[in-house]
Amino acid sequence: MMEMFQAASNEMEQSITKFCKCSRKRDSEKVRQDINEEVYMATKKYHQTALHYYANMNALQYKRKIALLEPIMGYLHALRSTFSVGQETLNTPQLETFLSNIGSSVQGVQAELGQETQKTVELIDTIEQQSQHLYYAEPPVDMPYIPPNTGLSQKSGYLFQKTKFAGMVTKWDHVFVYTLGSKLMSMGKYEVAGSVIMELDKNVTTTALENEDRRNVFQVSNGKKTVVFQALNGRERDEWIASIHNIAKEGASSRQLSRQCSRDKATRQNTVEKSQSVSSNASSVEGENNKPNNPSTPPATPMDNLLLETPIQFDLFSPAEDRERSQSMDPPKESSASNSPPADDITQEGSGPTPFWEVFSVRFLGSMQVQKDRGDYLVYQTIRHIMAARAIHNIFKTNESHLVITHRTLKIVDPSHQAIRAMFPLEDVSFWTTHKENNRLLGFITRTKLDSESRPSFHCHVFEAQPSADEICSALSKAANIALSVLLEQTLGTTEV
Repeated sequence: MMEMFQAASNEMEQSITKFCKCSRKRDSEKVRQDINEEVYMATKKYHQTALHYYANMNALQYKRKIALLEPIMGYLHALRSTFSVGQETLNTPQLETFLSNIGSSVQGVQAELGQETQKTVELIDTIEQQSQHLYYAEPPVDMPYIPPNTGLSQKSGYLFQKTKFAGMVTKWDHVFVYTLGSKLMSMGKYEVAGSVIMELDKNVTTTALENEDRRNVFQVSNGKKTVVFQALNGRERDEWIASIHNIAKEGASSRQLSRQCSRDKATRQNTVEKSQSVSSNASSVEGENNKPNNPSTPPATPMDNLLLETPIQFDLFSPAEDRERSQSMDPPKESSASNSPPADDITQEGSGPTPFWEVFSVRFLGSMQVQKDRGDYLVYQTIRHIMAARAIHNIFKTNESHLVITHRTLKIVDPSHQAIRAMFPLEDVSFWTTHKENNRLLGFITRTKLDSESRPSFHCHVFEAQPSADEICSALSKAANIALSVLLEQTLGTTEV
């Protein structure tokens, strides 16, 4: 049955590909109708084979129930009739009752199997009748017209994606395309994870292409990148165009609302901080000196600190809302009355520490969630787990990025167009180290906390540096020391005033 299912699947795939290759100019309407009928027969055969395959799998569950009982019952009957063990041992009322109960149970299971089989056959017939329009690549004119659903906010399905090699050779790949939030994703055959095609923002436009030789072709463009897809029929094409338009429209409105909320939250935070600093200038320094050290998270040594069920992220996204939220986390710049220019631009005057800024070339390998915020062994195990996952799934391609370290933030920048792919406030970077056996591998752990009441989550990010990651660790340590000195100097200056 498995071979029949695989053969039907291959036959349907070949017929759909043949239909999509049908030329608008060279092939006549009669040829297109014949190929469309061939797609109908192949799709229907595949659907029927799949339904019967699932029905056989359901029937197998009932057969398992009686597979053990029938041999035992036959064995007991054989013992009693062949060997005649005796009236005392086998020919007893208890055994007769046991055999009759077993026989009744077997008959009950067989009757239930018959009823379930009948229900399954009726369900298969009903599904086949309701799925007639799905068997055709393009429903014929005599079938009822089903309008496209233009109110979708998420969409997924198989499309043909157009790619070009050397600007001359054109290839159409059959890929699974789906939307995830505000991103358009794709997954090819035999791939275990999807990849990002583009982000659906307010700059995205989707239009149908009538100048292509193939039918039902549309393109998605954001001004920098253009992707061409082909759907099986006009209804699928119109639904994809409407869905992408709806997602882009919703994403623009949600990002505008998120920016407004971030600005309001930052304003309230600054007001509260200023009022608290005015009322507790002297007590803040004394309390800082007398209070015990905050209990740090115990080091992660056992293997259970690694969340093995957590998915691994092999690429860095750069949503606009993340960049704005990270920028809102930076402390507000001081006014000119404090005689301290912005630390990111020039050196502070006097004996204050020198602002820090260094750039390193790295390659992102992956990141995953962990249970602790520090520990050499935890970082080693995370690096080993990510490298093993890349080898298992044949993920060897990595993109070069720039790791920018300042005394305020740690940024991952795309060197091609200087876009910020990730940003972490330095106060949220809790631990960093290199691998003990390969000093080119760097891992650092970041904290993420949605609000004051929720527990923070920790993520370990792994990078490869050339020629060594020790310089990055030294730079992170130096930036942390400078940030601490700046904080202490500001606290002491406020106390003296």
